[in-house]
Amino acid sequence: AVDRTTPLVYFPACVNRVFGASRAAAAGGGSADTVVEHSLAVLGKAGVAAHIPEGCGEGCCGLAFESRGEFSLARQHARTTLRAVEAAAAAAGPLCDRVYVDATPCAKFLSKEAAVLA
Repeated sequence: AVDRTTPLVYFPACVNRVFGASRAAAAGGGSADTVVEHSLAVLGKAGVAAHIPEGCGEGCCGLAFESRGEFSLARQHARTTLRAVEAAAAAAGPLCDRVYVDATPCAKFLSKEAAVLA
């Protein structure tokens, strides 16, 4: 069961922000809603307050850079994103201790980097 009284931080993965429009929108018909908009709608219907980190439109978990062998740049992006997530959680209030990332590989990469930084 979802605890609807506790807010969460929602980090929309760059792949969903860039390529997240629906097929109907790409074909010129139907809804132009993105994965991000659908995620926010579902969270809203569940009564969960979602807080998107400021500046996340430029944010990246770093996985794309790591997959190209750019390890230092990957870690830099992960750290920047994790700081933004922490700031959004702090701004949302003391009960905000959950993070939703809408792409599993990105969530796993951020989790791994968070453990390294801990």
